[in-house]
Amino acid sequence: MTMESDENHLETWRLRRRLNLIESLKPAPNTSVFTILIRPDDHITKIRSMLADEQARSSNIKSDTNRISVQDGLKIIIEHLRVQRHLPKNGLACYCGTSVFDPNCDKSIKLKMFFEPPKPITRFIYDCGFTFHTSTLRTLLNDEQAVGYIVIDGKGTLFASVRGSVKDVLFKMSVDLPRKHARGGQSAARFARIREDARLIYISQVCEKAVQVFIKNNIPCINQLIIAGQAHLKDCIEKCPRLDVRLKPLICSILTVDYGGEAGLNDAIRQSMSQLASIKLSKEITLIRSFFDLLSRGQENLVAYGPDGVTAALEEGAVETVIVWQDLALVRWVIQKDDSTTIVEYLETGKHPKHETFVVKEDGISFVEWLADHVKSWGCKLELVSDATPEGAMLVGGFRGIAALLRYSREPAPNLLDDSDHCFDLDMSLCNLTY
Repeated sequence: MTMESDENHLETWRLRRRLNLIESLKPAPNTSVFTILIRPDDHITKIRSMLADEQARSSNIKSDTNRISVQDGLKIIIEHLRVQRHLPKNGLACYCGTSVFDPNCDKSIKLKMFFEPPKPITRFIYDCGFTFHTSTLRTLLNDEQAVGYIVIDGKGTLFASVRGSVKDVLFKMSVDLPRKHARGGQSAARFARIREDARLIYISQVCEKAVQVFIKNNIPCINQLIIAGQAHLKDCIEKCPRLDVRLKPLICSILTVDYGGEAGLNDAIRQSMSQLASIKLSKEITLIRSFFDLLSRGQENLVAYGPDGVTAALEEGAVETVIVWQDLALVRWVIQKDDSTTIVEYLETGKHPKHETFVVKEDGISFVEWLADHVKSWGCKLELVSDATPEGAMLVGGFRGIAALLRYSREPAPNLLDDSDHCFDLDMSLCNLTY
């Protein structure tokens, strides 16, 4: 993966994190919030002039609380645009609210967020209302190729899609097919026809549901389609005349899996990694498995895990790749005690350091954000992974969602995972991921 693609994935993660924060905020009663999306080719002077006119007209608002919130919000945005002489190459997103409730800290805050998205803004939006609008920026996160999966067996069918590092189960359907038996006598042929008719009806229903799941607005919402299953059912889907002609050209592989449902989906994703070379989820599986392979071979000197262990390896310059769960909810606190000693603590979001006498030397910052800001200075790569795969779930459950691959062998620091709140009994035999 090139440095440019690493930076793009990092910026996409930052955008997703910002949007999740904005969507969690609730404006106070009788107040308004602002959403302004400015395209890169818009004239910033015209935008400032438009906002000044809006500020003049806001004096006609009857509600005192709402009028003050609108005027203060417009003043903040105008002052920011006055300082910013030129628009960024991808445009500018502005979110402002003078009184919004943050459920994370359980209090009202003033939101002033101005940032450049990772991809160009194509539509100008100015909205003053009671909610923030994030749907336009959400579409910038969905430009990666999507692969659809149909996992079928004699008990049901699962429809899913993989886009980037996101795995979505779109629909599940169950079925009760008649089984083969030796009874029937002269009616054995009739029973066989009943079984065959039931299977044909089942295959037709699967093909019809595939149209509803994978085709939106008469256009396929996936780039490739992979069919996985047991016995001959998977082959019948490709040959079925009820399968839409828009989906047939997208079929790139037919796989045999030993399970149905989500277990079969995970098996199909692992088998189709060669077809998914450009999909981030397959790269995550390969990366995390390389970490587990080193552990299973007893080469613990070539890896580090846990916040303290990875940070110690980073300070030594021994890290080649840092693997972090993208939703890791840890906050880094730098604390100075009375004896002038400085310690670093990693606490869950919403918690604060508990010491009788201490001074917070640096305010708490998201550990993932701190890594993203300093990764270049250490000369290593930062890979953000999800927990959508069994490998990712094991990384989160057994290693607090953070690990590192080292450049050279080093002695691991003792008691890296001695916190009882986060330490898990992990069977190291599970790290030998062979399927």
